[in-house]
Parts: sequence; C-alpha cells; structure tokens
Amino acid sequence: MLERARMPILVVAVLASLALGGCSLSPSGGRAPHPAIDASRLSGPAPLTVTFDASDSTDDGEIVDYEWTFDGELSTTRGARCDHTFRTPGTREVVLTVTDNDGNAASARVDIGVDNSPPVASFHLSDDAPDINEWMTVDGSGSYDPEGSDIEFIWSFGDGGMAKGPTAGHAYTSEGSYTVTLTVRDAAGGEAVVRHDVRVHRATPGGGCSGGGPIVLF
Repeated sequence: MLERARMPILVVAVLASLALGGCSLSPSGGRAPHPAIDASRLSGPAPLTVTFDASDSTDDGEIVDYEWTFDGELSTTRGARCDHTFRTPGTREVVLTVTDNDGNAASARVDIGVDNSPPVASFHLSDDAPDINEWMTVDGSGSYDPEGSDIEFIWSFGDGGMAKGPTAGHAYTSEGSYTVTLTVRDAAGGEAVVRHDVRVHRATPGGGCSGGGPIVLF
C-alpha cells in the first residue's frame, strides 16, 4: 500500500522535471545562476592590469552579489565589473561567484597568463675620461624591475675587471679605450644590459687630462 501511495507523487515529480527541460530545482527555489566572465586581456607582460566584466551573467531571478577571487584571495570589489593588476609572472587564476536573490550560487573561472617583464638598466659614471690608476666609480642604483622584485648587478670594465652590486669602483692601469658594461638580472631570469665607453689617459705633468666628467647611461 505504501508503494502505491508514492507512485503518483513520483510521476508528478518526473513530469515537472520534463516540463523544466530537465533542469533540477535548487533546494532554495529557482535555478542556479549562470556566471560569465569577460576579460579585457587574457595575457601580457607584468604588471598587467585586466578589466573583468560579469554583466553577461544570467539568472531566472536577480543576481544580487558578485564575488571575485584572485589566486584564492578575495577581492574587496563586489560589483559586476572589477579591475585587477597582476604583478607576478605565471598563470593567475580568477574565480567569479555569483549569488541570486534566492541564495543560489555558481562559479566560473578564467586563467590569465602573466609574462615576466625584464628589468630596466641604467648607470652613471663619475668620469668617462679618467687617468691611469685614477679611481672611477659607477652607480647603477637607478636600475629597477617593473614587478618590484630584487635585481642582481654585474659589472664588467672591459679590462678583465668585474664587480657586483648596485655601486662599484675601478681603476685602469693602462691607457686606451674600454667598455663599461652593466647587466641587471631579475628573479625570473629576465635581464637588461647597458654599456658605455671610457677613454683612459696617461696623466701629464700639467695636471691630467681634461674632458672627463659624470655621465648617465640608460
């Protein structure tokens, strides 16, 4: 008798499901929303700013909340549009969760490819026409990485002399032309190189060579 009593209810449930096109109802009522993400860019060099738009998301009622997360971190922006700047190279995960007025929620995901931006190298010389054995200084502290990571400084003075660090000094023991090279390298392996020639003179009894002086290279 119990089985017979349940059959009409089961038939009604099946017919209702077919009338809805096979879609199941959410326990809280209505269908789950359909989130949609439109990204202004899917890839680019860091720092990469992308605008995300979820206004094409749909629901049988009303979407009342948009929640954005970036690599698992919840954004303070809760609207349909959201701007985000990616500063770290790699594949960055963006998740949108929309909630409708019945409390139903659904999520969508998009991946953003962020490329490494090479550092920017620059330095200045205390003198580009020093005398033999005159101490010349170089300063590359104006170099930087667009993503804000630490960079390595490698100096080559063209006569076999090398140094590391944002600043260095060198003295040439022979006259002639030499090329000072600064190589800066970031944590992801990106690098930039800047060079400048110096002319080393033999000091004269009258007080050295004129024409040298500070110079900035980019």
